[in-house]
Amino acid sequence: MNVTMTEEQFERILQMAVLGEYVVNAPAGAHPEYREALDALLRAAYLRDFAGETEPEENELAGVFERAFGAAEPMLEAFEEDVRSHG
Repeated sequence: MNVTMTEEQFERILQMAVLGEYVVNAPAGAHPEYREALDALLRAAYLRDFAGETEPEENELAGVFERAFGAAEPMLEAFEEDVRSHG
């Protein structure tokens, strides 16, 4: 599958995927298929950033995850605050 998008769009999709996987699997990792889909995006981000590198190791994927989660974390915190204030 080929999808054309800007770097910024890819980053936003990666951030949404990180947030979505967090919400879906926070209750105990009930849906590993969502983690597998996120891992595919993390691999794509790693290979984009380190063109020519070999398949990333788990710790390298974790680094990409942490970067994306860090960028998305303010949105998660705002969502959680909104839920608390209206819950």
